Amino acid sequence: MSLNDFPSTVDRSELDEGSTHDVVVKTPYLFTFNRETNTAVVEDLPDSLDLKSFLISTSASTSVSHEWAFSIGRALGAWLRSFHLWADQKAQAGVAADMEKNQSMRDLKFTVNYDTLMNTINRYPAILGDYRDVLSKVRDMAAAELSRKDEKGFGIIHGDFWSGNVLIPRAALEQPSHIPLFIIDWELCHCGARALDLGQMFAELYMLKHFKHIEAGAWIIQGFMEGYQGLDDEMAFRALTHAGVHFIAWGPLIAGWGTPQQVEELVRLGRDLVIKAWEKDRSWFEGVWKSLFRYR
Repeated sequence: MSLNDFPSTVDRSELDEGSTHDVVVKTPYLFTFNRETNTAVVEDLPDSLDLKSFLISTSASTSVSHEWAFSIGRALGAWLRSFHLWADQKAQAGVAADMEKNQSMRDLKFTVNYDTLMNTINRYPAILGDYRDVLSKVRDMAAAELSRKDEKGFGIIHGDFWSGNVLIPRAALEQPSHIPLFIIDWELCHCGARALDLGQMFAELYMLKHFKHIEAGAWIIQGFMEGYQGLDDEMAFRALTHAGVHFIAWGPLIAGWGTPQQVEELVRLGRDLVIKAWEKDRSWFEGVWKSLFRYR
């Protein structure tokens, strides 16, 4: 699949000194693809690294401003919204048909998240044990979604949309007037619930705050929602559910990121997100999570 015809997204904001700040989000241009050798030649972003690594680097973790992080999130949110809308167009019917065939990656995504969710219960029985029935229902809901398509909130998704698959220049803080971001690693692209793209990104960004005390993670989430907008309650709750599942399934697997207490706290937060989203208790969600209901 080539996204050469999908336009980039530009987020422009005014800086205090009167200059402009542009964040340009795009997919790398595909120059050529050799089907015999499965070799692709794609556009490069020189001297770059992934957004997660950038944010935990010594310089960025202490110097990223709220305004800067918010603009990065807003640009990413606008790009994802644009991608989801683009994928729904009749002109992309052929792309959708191809992505429906990527069932192995669709099923892998389900397994590593929702089967792992259930397998983690016995690892943290004091935190998750009393909620086995609800968590089982959440897994069944996600399993039922695997066959859904062409419905509101469903369609082509990136499939592995997180801060590790966003490239940013190492010198992004020194060149604030123009920041290119590349969205990479499309092998998990398939047809599924759009909320999964949001939930995975939000979970990974929040873990920067939880484990590393990097506030920029939460600021990017808030900006993201201003850029994406248009979430109804159903999709917001589904994104929150997936974020919670991600905390439970993946939080304990990140070696060396936090203390056992921090991991347990993340699993507990993941449980609460899943349960409260399942109950559709909108009033419970505060702070960064409330931003999912703010922009309509």
